[in-house]
Amino acid sequence: MPEGFARAYVYGALGGLAGTLVAGMLADWLIPFVYNVGLAGFRTSVLAWLFLGGLVAMEQVIAQPPTVPVEDP
Repeated sequence: MPEGFARAYVYGALGGLAGTLVAGMLADWLIPFVYNVGLAGFRTSVLAWLFLGGLVAMEQVIAQPPTVPVEDP
């Protein structure tokens, strides 16, 4: 990852993943369901999944080859 926001986002998302896994083992859940964590817990756990989705999107953006603009003659 390049320096700046992208690298900080990756570090934050991976740290959040580690925290989510530990919390999931302590509370015996990883996939959020309203009936086992309540609506407030569901809203909180969805954030972790959104950040992981952002991590996948960031990887796709960085993996794309750079495009060279075509100049009109």
